[in-house]
Amino acid sequence: MVLRHIYKVLLLLSLCALVQEPAEARTAFDADQIAAWADDYFGTALANKQMTGASVGFVQDGEVLFLKGYGWEDQRAQIALDPRQTRFRMCSTSKTVTATAIMQLVERGAISSLDDPVNDYLQRYQLPPPYGDQVTFRQLMTHSSGMAGHFTPQGTKEDIAVPVDAETVQDFFRENIERPPGAVGVYANLGVAVEGVAIEDISGLSLAEFVAQNIFEPLDMGSALFHHSTNKPAHLAQPYAIYPDGSLQEISFYPTHPLTAASGGFITTTEHMLKYVAMLADEEARTHAQVLSGEGRRMLHARHFGRHPSDLVIGLHFYREQYVEELMVHHGCGLPGTRSLMGVFPQSNAGFVVTVVRASVSPSAGDLIS
Repeated sequence: MVLRHIYKVLLLLSLCALVQEPAEARTAFDADQIAAWADDYFGTALANKQMTGASVGFVQDGEVLFLKGYGWEDQRAQIALDPRQTRFRMCSTSKTVTATAIMQLVERGAISSLDDPVNDYLQRYQLPPPYGDQVTFRQLMTHSSGMAGHFTPQGTKEDIAVPVDAETVQDFFRENIERPPGAVGVYANLGVAVEGVAIEDISGLSLAEFVAQNIFEPLDMGSALFHHSTNKPAHLAQPYAIYPDGSLQEISFYPTHPLTAASGGFITTTEHMLKYVAMLADEEARTHAQVLSGEGRRMLHARHFGRHPSDLVIGLHFYREQYVEELMVHHGCGLPGTRSLMGVFPQSNAGFVVTVVRASVSPSAGDLIS
């Protein structure tokens, strides 16, 4: 439940800082206020052994307002957590990077429309009848494709060459689409894997190569990668569970399958994650226009699926929340030992990322709900 509390506090910080400007509401984040909250909250959490490490970053108008690490990159090895060096698994936040890559292909004309059937672009696999030919990119990116993804394999015990060969791709997709596309929203990592395959089939590059060349390198995110190997990356935060007597239980490294890297393979430092957040927050594309236009960024954040006109629900892999006059688009995530939350305030050209390194000796209700 740690991130749930953090989420509420961040919203309170934003509302407390709300000021009126002639055109629209704008949140002016106060670095001192953020620092006071973060030092108190994470200092207490570390003292109470609720976590072994955390990293917090805020950015506005492209400038870092706050960047700080707490606790340990690896407590047993006594390596302090450094937000400029320690890497974190950004898990499901990876979906927003995949969405950004698809929007790049749309802007370049490689994908004619988000409403095109994805089967028109897939070479190694075709979504099966009776609904496969109807599924669009927009439906995949809003979890409304009709897939459930109950048995989608997330990890791998062996290294798999990328791009993955056609036989492996076809063997991976064993579940049919369960309901008519566009009817119901059900979170499905399997659909995001299809997006990754489409990006590779269209571009001729592996997904990891495509996002590195078109997103990470232009944003100068040297630590960032889409990971799909059994080798643990350097300086990756090592989570531990903490027993009542203070002893540590290591949480083993969890290698990501290449086909699910699109939904959970993103790894980076907090410092470099803020560069990505700053790009997303800048809806006028004053910087990094080569990554995505302003219209492309607004398309990612806009409402694309919901069951009622008042339901904000989801953009293109971005969840939407309205607080007073301020829109926040966000994505959170969790893997064993790590929880993260990324939020973007487009009206204010601002955003944040919070990552917590923690685990219980056994799963609690709070862990499962988070």
